[in-house]
Amino acid sequence: MTALARTLLAPCVVLCATSPHATTRTAGAAGAGYTTIQAAIDASSNKDESLVFPGTYLGTIDFKGKSLWLHSQQGPAVTTLQGSGTVVTVSQDETSDTVIEGFTITSSGTGIYVGRASPVLQGCTFKNATGTYGLTVREGGTPLPRNLTVTKNKATHAFYIGDVATSVVIEDSTLTHNVSANGGAITIVYGATVEVRRSTFTGNSGTTYGGAIYVSGANLTVSDSTFSGNAIVDYGSALFLDAAAP
Repeated sequence: MTALARTLLAPCVVLCATSPHATTRTAGAAGAGYTTIQAAIDASSNKDESLVFPGTYLGTIDFKGKSLWLHSQQGPAVTTLQGSGTVVTVSQDETSDTVIEGFTITSSGTGIYVGRASPVLQGCTFKNATGTYGLTVREGGTPLPRNLTVTKNKATHAFYIGDVATSVVIEDSTLTHNVSANGGAITIVYGATVEVRRSTFTGNSGTTYGGAIYVSGANLTVSDSTFSGNAIVDYGSALFLDAAAP
């Protein structure tokens, strides 16, 4: 290689080594870069990281089409998202690069709404919801919920999944002591497709159909999962399956 060639190549090496990477933004307590989680999301780009300090955060969060990693610093036991409306919204074509991890989410409205998006929901606890939904997936949402705890929700639906293009794979999750009208833990309707793998349903109750899961006009596959102590007033102690649309 000539001296001239080495001289021309050298700047390329420097530029490649200093190319930008994803940015981490912190939110929450004193010392964080942003006082609110929404402000950190708004300032982020795709594939950025938003790290949330311990605390209870009131209000709502909307990803607004951004695919990023939102996670707590110290886990769901000390980091809570709480509100009276829809606490978390992921509904503008966010991809599986969107990861929501390590929060307790509770609401007197809806804990999380996923529609037309594919986020990973990982290591979160959904509890004590008293409104319409603890979690809901509709309008073609295709999330991957993993290692969730869904517990002690007394909403109209603890976990509602509906609409033809909606497809959900639930893995390694625990759903306990939830109470709702149809399907104490999960309601699956209107052509949705759901697969449940390696999960546990304990102590859930429905007031009409399906102590643990209610399925009507939809598709459900369950593998390597356990059901115990699920109760119902009228029909189906653990599962209620109805071929007709509700």
